[in-house]
Amino acid sequence: MLYIIVLLVLFQLSVPLTVHAYNGDCYLPGVLIEYSNEYDYECACAAIRETRHFLEQYPIQLDQILYIRFKDNLYINHYNEHGTYILTEEVTGSYDRMDGTILMLSMGSRATHIPSFLGTEVTKEIYISMIAHEIAHSYLDSHHLKSNSFLPDRATHEFFAYTVQFEVLTESTRKHLLDHWREYKFGSNEAINSIVYLGHPDRFGVMAYRYSRTHQSMKQIIAGKFISGDYMISQEEADHDVPSPRKRLAKARW
Repeated sequence: MLYIIVLLVLFQLSVPLTVHAYNGDCYLPGVLIEYSNEYDYECACAAIRETRHFLEQYPIQLDQILYIRFKDNLYINHYNEHGTYILTEEVTGSYDRMDGTILMLSMGSRATHIPSFLGTEVTKEIYISMIAHEIAHSYLDSHHLKSNSFLPDRATHEFFAYTVQFEVLTESTRKHLLDHWREYKFGSNEAINSIVYLGHPDRFGVMAYRYSRTHQSMKQIIAGKFISGDYMISQEEADHDVPSPRKRLAKARW
């Protein structure tokens, strides 16, 4: 009898623990959130509400389906302009343009650690803004697809998403983050490009938010009239019939 009990215990220990996933919709139509921790779900619902509240001032369509999945581990692969694999990076959030899925690294799970944002510890408020960043990507793509217009380039996409991310923060938190990066700002649209973004994504976000406060960038992006540095570079290379590796920086998964 003791032998059988020992075998049963060893069998149970050998079976990996399963984290049960739950589905929720935040009581909103067209929303599906897959999560295993209530904390993540609450943050996602807050991010959707705050993102919509900010974007409602613009003529942008906000009725598309949102699908958000939380994961204990989240990695994306990076490739060069020739499609050759470079490295795998752990990220906090990712929007997949191909299927519209938003993936987020779980903050409610003890198994994960969220990296700092602009040198500041990630609080619940900042985490919500990170989810809002990915939601903004989804809204922008859906809006342009429904408008039968060209999808924005990567620099434009990140400009839009970071602006939304900073806008959903409280004034005190936003000021605290910006005060540590006072000297950084864009001087022109040409500087808003993927090279600058890839050099330091979060610093790009600081400059994007500041630029949006003094220009009509958000309205232009939604209308499909924003001219980024990526667009300028692609036009120059097209005029000279030069293949544009920079254009291929606009990955399907961001």
